[in-house]
Parts: sequence; structure tokens; C-alpha cells
Amino acid sequence: MKKFLLLAAPIISVLFSSNNAKAQATASTGSVNMSVQLQAAVAITLNTNSASFVFDTPSKYADGITLPTQTGAFTVSSSRPYTIVATTAANDLAGTGSNVDKIPFNAIEVAVVPTGGSFSTATALPATAGSTANLVGTTTATLSQAYDIQYSIPAAKAHTLLGKNLDTYTSTLLYTITAL
Repeated sequence: MKKFLLLAAPIISVLFSSNNAKAQATASTGSVNMSVQLQAAVAITLNTNSASFVFDTPSKYADGITLPTQTGAFTVSSSRPYTIVATTAANDLAGTGSNVDKIPFNAIEVAVVPTGGSFSTATALPATAGSTANLVGTTTATLSQAYDIQYSIPAAKAHTLLGKNLDTYTSTLLYTITAL
């Protein structure tokens, strides 16, 4: 047995030394410069594009009108905190044809809340074209936040419609989301 071990020892030694030679592979490294560029990504999608008030009874002129809530009226996405404002395209809503009467935009109020929230206060729309009404203050970034809208012409402003020509008065309201 001693002879066997003495003869086997050099063979085992050669095997281990050849394995060690194979395990000593060379290595090379390289590098890649990584970058991630973050830019403001904002979007507003209006899911409804109209609001119509119909003053056809004395009580509507006396009490004003609050339109039914437009649930999920618009959805916003922003990679940064954001604000939402409303801007009127003109100073007033204009009648058709030869009708020179106008309804001031600030007779209309709008309230905006995240879908499922509770309306608290309404904001009067601006009286001057290009001016803004702040609807949603600074909020956190979101991938998809839906908002409900409620439009109204309150009693205190409905009386300004008295004596106007019977007509349909129209204009455009713009919503803008701004990433901060």
C-alpha cells in the first residue's frame, strides 16, 4: 500500500498542477458610460368636450344652474409635480349672427377634483382672454390621474343674463397642465 501511495503521489501531483494551470485564465474588463435623461413629460386628455347651460325657466334665472358632474372629464399624466389652469379664448361668450350681446366668461364657475373626490369651492373663469384661473394647485407626479368637473352659473351671476337676446352664446375654454 505504501508503494502504491508513493507511486500515485507524483501522478496526483501532476493532475492537480495541470488543473491549477487551467484555472488561471486571463480576464479583461471594459466599461460603458450609462446615462438616464429625465425630461418633463406631460399630457392632458379631455374625455368630454362640451358643457351646455339651458336657461328655460324663471327658477333657473333666479337660482342659477349647476350642471351634472362630468366624471372623469379629463385625465392627466406628468413626470413632475404639476398645476392645471383654465384659460378663456375670448373675453366673452358671443351670440350668433347679428346678435351683439355677450355673456362674460366669469359668469361661469368651474370646480375640479380628482375622480371620486368631493367638490369644495368653485373658481370663476377669467374675465379677460388669455388670463388663467388656477384649478389644480401643485400636485405630485402621476402616470394617470382622472379629474371630475362641475360647471355652474350661480344665482348671483345668473341675473346678468336677464335682458340678453335669446340665442346660443359660445366660446372656447382651454385647460393647460404645466409640469413644475
